[in-house]
Amino acid sequence: MPNSFRPLLLILTGCLLGTATVVLPPIHARSTSSATQTREIPAADTLTIREAFSHDTYLQADIVHTLQRYGYEVTADSPVNATQAFGGATPLILSDPRIRDYQDLRHLVAYPRSLRISNQTHLAGAGFRQVIAALNQLPAEADGSFLLYRNQLTDADLSVLVDYLKTLPSDDDTLPVHRLNLSENQINDLTPVADLADSTRPGGRVIRTLVAWGQSRHLNPLPAQRVVHNQITLKANDLLPLRLYHHTPAEPFDDPRFQMAVFRVHPELNADGLHALTTDSFVPNALTAQEMGQPVLQYRDIPMTQPEPKLTIDEGTKTVSGLANFGVLDYQNTTPLAYRQWLSPAEQASRLSSLAADGYSATDSFRADPQITNIPSGTPFIQVRAAFRYFYSETFRGFTQDYTIPLTWPDTSTSSSSSGGSNSGGSTSSSRPSLSSGGDGDGGVPEGTVVTATRKIGLYTDTAFKRTTRQHYYRRQPRVYRPMFKVTGHARSVHGTPRYLVKDVNHHSKTAGKTGYITVNRKFVTPTYYRQAAKRVTVINPNGVNAYRSKSLTGKATHYRQGQTLRVKKLVKHNLTTRYVLTNGHYITANKKLVQNGRVAMPKKLKAKTAINRYRDVNFQHRQKHYRKDTTLTVKGWDFSAHGTKRYRVAHGYVTANRHYTKTIN
Repeated sequence: MPNSFRPLLLILTGCLLGTATVVLPPIHARSTSSATQTREIPAADTLTIREAFSHDTYLQADIVHTLQRYGYEVTADSPVNATQAFGGATPLILSDPRIRDYQDLRHLVAYPRSLRISNQTHLAGAGFRQVIAALNQLPAEADGSFLLYRNQLTDADLSVLVDYLKTLPSDDDTLPVHRLNLSENQINDLTPVADLADSTRPGGRVIRTLVAWGQSRHLNPLPAQRVVHNQITLKANDLLPLRLYHHTPAEPFDDPRFQMAVFRVHPELNADGLHALTTDSFVPNALTAQEMGQPVLQYRDIPMTQPEPKLTIDEGTKTVSGLANFGVLDYQNTTPLAYRQWLSPAEQASRLSSLAADGYSATDSFRADPQITNIPSGTPFIQVRAAFRYFYSETFRGFTQDYTIPLTWPDTSTSSSSSGGSNSGGSTSSSRPSLSSGGDGDGGVPEGTVVTATRKIGLYTDTAFKRTTRQHYYRRQPRVYRPMFKVTGHARSVHGTPRYLVKDVNHHSKTAGKTGYITVNRKFVTPTYYRQAAKRVTVINPNGVNAYRSKSLTGKATHYRQGQTLRVKKLVKHNLTTRYVLTNGHYITANKKLVQNGRVAMPKKLKAKTAINRYRDVNFQHRQKHYRKDTTLTVKGWDFSAHGTKRYRVAHGYVTANRHYTKTIN
């Protein structure tokens, strides 16, 4: 008999005999312990996990693996009653991206206190509605966790989730949801979450903490702002993180001593680390760190925020001025990744109280709203990232929200952009531009020149640089793997901003051969070949470089390995590229991805500060050997993983270059 008919036959048989019933509790009935979360399963119902979760074998496997991971001796042939464990301390973890069908979650016999779904490619839309429908069949308890990161969830899915979470019961002083993690989805607008954190709403507050680092589709549009004296004032109530920050007392977070609301411009520069959860395999309990919401924070040595403005103190009059400088951000600041802190009203009052306690009075006031100054004349729009972070001990909470704000100027009909181009967002017109002669005269390079992206940029089918015209995003890469483009023409947007018309020349890449427009901004792209000579160059390509007898790079003479420093006689041109002539008369490439001007120090040895592993490959997928603390290894070179993490090449494989685990010896 087919397994799909077995449950129905058992129920019908029980009904005929008058002995079997299936009792489902009321939806979201209030319960006081995990024991009351389960639904009654008749003795005749002998479904196994394999039978109950038959629609999707990957879903079935994840359920079994989760139970086994937490110490339960179960297999696919164990009774479905084993899923009662999810009503206690055992989380329900679904992480296999191959899962396509979630409907069998309705066979769970306990409401999962901690639901952890990540890395799904078929969850958004119908799949997510299946999950919510399954949860609705079981009574929920307060203080649960919803960890839904890297699932491609959209605004529509967020709406479904928010509507569902509002129906969950609270247990007096206990909130329905302890932690909500929505990081790395495709949610444009997190605003609906604000209602869940509002203690004044009917039914009270729903969530305790929120984690929602960068979304893959961002730039939530805000109303246009008129620029006055090259500056604008943001409305704090338009920025979700700042709005939640103003809730009192310190909602939806715990302690104002460890929380901070900040904002900055240029959210397309994701190098601040607040755009993704940690993927570092060397972080202890990396899975737990992701579930708790630890961001990448890959630039730990760069200050998170700009220094606070200095106050001017007059000891004679016991007055203080400069409070109006707080919350003001310079658009053209030399460190665009640094945030400007925004003080909440409570923090402003606290600082004023401290001044008064010391006998000082303020001659000016804190600003009610953040301000951005020094905006280049004619800039058509600006992009802003607002962020809230709460870091204490091993707890990582916070979220980001990115915005685009159109700008209007005193005379928009004659203004043109002087921002040098951006790699996201764009003008509101879709008119096709005309090609111009281009070249160095308008900040670019001649046709035929190869350029390299030094930061994350987009390739667009139109000079408008809108999301709908973006073909591909090239993420920021280590120098030796930066993407290259051949300039085939020049163009300007309708606002006059110069663009490159290019062809992707990244061989062995899926994007090789694509054509489109990229920015001319020198902060994002640079000529691939050196234009000025150096006395010495260092080989940085992991595979080394060859030296040739002619400047056309024919007639191989010798090979130089990574880390070797070579003496240079001069720099010569070859078509639109350049070559270095060594003191021995041989020629090598002047490609910045392969060689670097000057001497680049490469350690000769490294010493393990903790126990480390050696891997066969640079992505650390095939472990070969374990080294004890204080082991010394000879360094043969370096390379980078697919995610840009540096590794040292040693005999027979690769080891970490993380300074927390190894110490280099020159």
